Amino acid sequence: ATCAEAGGYDEVVYCTQCPCECSRTHITVGELGHSWADPVHENEVAATCTEAGGYDEVIYCTKCPAEISRTHIDVPAPGHVWGEWVVVKQATTDEEGLMRRTCRNDPSHVEEQVIPKLQPQTTAFQQFVETIKAFFQNIIDWFSRLFRW
Repeated sequence: ATCAEAGGYDEVVYCTQCPCECSRTHITVGELGHSWADPVHENEVAATCTEAGGYDEVIYCTKCPAEISRTHIDVPAPGHVWGEWVVVKQATTDEEGLMRRTCRNDPSHVEEQVIPKLQPQTTAFQQFVETIKAFFQNIIDWFSRLFRW
């Protein structure tokens, strides 16, 4: 008998006085059945951040090479796990800057974002000077119109 097929043998009784066969009976032995091994993974495709993966979970017999079961297991895409934004180039009043972050699951996945140019900062004194300039320009314009210069 094997794991999957019945077997058998003949039980024969011989005479003790002569070489004659007194009886012969065929004995059937049922199949032994498979003995399950631990599952193994085959045909593995790793999941990426954006693509699902999977594998076949296969169970073989420990007594013969028979495959007892095969189940496909899907592994969903885990998605990106973004790290912190890192400033690669500081923005100035003349040029935009750049910041970048990297996926922790796959460092080849990168996102970048532009940092807008900085606006020039004016101090309180600079604002005062601009106000005085505008005031005197208004006076000059008024006198120009008055005397038609």
